[in-house]
Amino acid sequence: MELTPTGKVLDTKTIDTSATADLFGLAATGTSDSDTVLFYTDTKTNTLQELEQ
Repeated sequence: MELTPTGKVLDTKTIDTSATADLFGLAATGTSDSDTVLFYTDTKTNTLQELEQ
């Protein structure tokens, strides 16, 4: 989900389309669009993933 500083939703992206939820925990780091990274845990594979732009 992409938000403006005032909280307006600009865009969303579905990253888990399975029948059961396999994502747990989200963490973001960065200070601009060019260096922001979103990490999430895939509990189906028990791995840490990086969401690519």
